[in-house]
Amino acid sequence: MPRVPLTITNLAELDPRLPEAVAAELRTICCDLQDRPGVSASRKLALTLTFEPDAPEGTVDIVNVKFKLATSLPAKESPAYQMRPHGDGSLLFHTANTDDLRAPTLMQAAEDAHDETPDAAE
Repeated sequence: MPRVPLTITNLAELDPRLPEAVAAELRTICCDLQDRPGVSASRKLALTLTFEPDAPEGTVDIVNVKFKLATSLPAKESPAYQMRPHGDGSLLFHTANTDDLRAPTLMQAAEDAHDETPDAAE
């Protein structure tokens, strides 16, 4: 086979896995865009080529070339959940209402409803 100059169009001849790796990263980005359309931060895909001279005698006869694919997605973040610090060093949260720690628990609500109903004996 002849020696050919390196170009962007013949990178896959060096490593046939490269096009599928790029396609996989593009699918990851596309899925993230569809899952989180409200996140306006950029998604990035970078192909980096590094060139390291192999010059044991001071003359560059060989250059070692490497590829690196890197995907960058915005960090995934949950909403804020209200929790109350407890004296034992733990944090308590309301399992039925994670938005309002002050809301009564189901047991408290049932007890309050029971306390408000008049007794049948009266």
